[in-house]
Amino acid sequence: MYYTLRRSLAFYIFMAMFFSSFTLFSQDDKKIYTHLDTLRGSLNPARMYDVKFYDLRVKVFPETKSILGVNEIYFIPDKDMDSMQIDLFANYEIQMISYKQTKPLYRRQGNHIFVRFTQKPKKGELTSIKILYEGKPIEAKKAPWDGGFVWTTDSLGKPWIAVACEGVGASSWWPCKDYLGDEPDSMRITAQVPKALTCISNGSLITARNVEYGYAEFVYYVHYPINTYNVTLNIGDYKHIQDNYRSISGELMDVDYYALRYHEKKAKEYFPPQVKDMLKQFEKYFGPYPCPKDGYGLVETPYYGMEHQCAIAYGNNFKNESHGQPFDFIIVHESGHEWWGNSLSCSDEAEMWLHESFTTYAEALYVEGKFGYEKSLDYLNEEKVFIKNATPMIGKKGVNDYTRADNDIYYKGAWMLHTLRNVIHNDEIWLRIIYDFAAQNKHKIISTQDFISFVNKRTAKDFTPFFNQYLNYPNLPLLEYNYIDKGNSCELEYRWRTDVPTFTMPIYIDAPSGGKQLLTPTTQWQKIKLKGAAPKSLHMPESMYLIDVMPRYPVIKEPMR
Repeated sequence: MYYTLRRSLAFYIFMAMFFSSFTLFSQDDKKIYTHLDTLRGSLNPARMYDVKFYDLRVKVFPETKSILGVNEIYFIPDKDMDSMQIDLFANYEIQMISYKQTKPLYRRQGNHIFVRFTQKPKKGELTSIKILYEGKPIEAKKAPWDGGFVWTTDSLGKPWIAVACEGVGASSWWPCKDYLGDEPDSMRITAQVPKALTCISNGSLITARNVEYGYAEFVYYVHYPINTYNVTLNIGDYKHIQDNYRSISGELMDVDYYALRYHEKKAKEYFPPQVKDMLKQFEKYFGPYPCPKDGYGLVETPYYGMEHQCAIAYGNNFKNESHGQPFDFIIVHESGHEWWGNSLSCSDEAEMWLHESFTTYAEALYVEGKFGYEKSLDYLNEEKVFIKNATPMIGKKGVNDYTRADNDIYYKGAWMLHTLRNVIHNDEIWLRIIYDFAAQNKHKIISTQDFISFVNKRTAKDFTPFFNQYLNYPNLPLLEYNYIDKGNSCELEYRWRTDVPTFTMPIYIDAPSGGKQLLTPTTQWQKIKLKGAAPKSLHMPESMYLIDVMPRYPVIKEPMR
């Protein structure tokens, strides 16, 4: 498939007028952010502590759609602390806050609690604070996109409850430092639910037992860092299907599937081949599964899907198709986040492209590994229509800017990575970059600059302007060109029109005389002589680059001499 531009003269005139008044811009600064946005999305003196461990205990009451919980936060202050910010939505009643056998004073500001200490936590000291709370969690309007608690029933009328809180935040149902830049090293999650039901959460199941008043208790332990929005509960009449998988690291790890009881037979046949094939492909491209001690978990949910760490939410109704390819999209995409977003994580909502772009690109690599490179190109081209180019892929930092969660951080980001692969033009280098970046940053919090620096070092080239254009501006690079017809030969004038003045990117075009011709455009006009008569338009492989192409004006013929 090729870019082929055939338009009327009126179209060219219109476009010339349009671009003559074209205003270049960077960040979308129309949105107004409040002080509460800043409290949620940034560090301040009351947030200068490092969370080491969460000990979360929650009791769920389906009949009243409410919860009673207590969370003990183990932390190390970066400095001696007078006060501490803990995040919890304002619709909860705080029963008690305790610190070192004292009950410190606190005040509320929106969805945030500010604790005032009489016994100040000391710099470098491991200590803990406990918050007891109760209330009704917000109900998800359309999970997982508009999240919260999902209170529903299965087809037999039994309670089916789940949590999906990305964007809205973990503090919508438990008190924590709701900030992507700080993950606990590990975590314990204890949930009490009616004993006729099972609760599935993150990590490894440690104990399951009946307790008083018709309730059962499930205790899970997460052995690895986990971002707060990944913490979840899944409550229902589940059937557990046990399996295992030998990682490329040689380690035999648990694989657990949880399906509604009446879907057990279907799940036993459907989940294992899909999951094991996915793990095989992703380990090949990104390295060993990041959380072998906790194993891999897949849980049937009443909503579409979510990347909850080691408890992947699955609600795709056993649909084995994605953009014409025979695989289950939710299993592949959400599991890809185990590498991109769960293990390797960004520190600010503004850089969520690091989670979503890489995971969407991982789908194409999955297709490539299983069905071949041409099929992966078909897959990418199917997704190209969803690109909007409406806002920059990187948002405003420090204000919990979840508005980045639109199509472009998925599909445009995946195409940016695919374009970079073709610009590097060396698959051995490119695939090694992806593998090593994922493996070397396992269980780390990273930034956009970390990836740019990694690419620059591995390629010995400066791709900073490339990333600047694709990430910080909505506009695609525009290749302007003009053919000058000289009979049996022609000249091609060309340049990039971009927001970034130093932008440069080599591309291949189809030469008029046949074969491929490498161009190295910059933002300055260049000219090259080509054999063969000038074509009516510029042709290049559509499946290689995410760019716009526009003739400067119709083909010029030199006058007879």
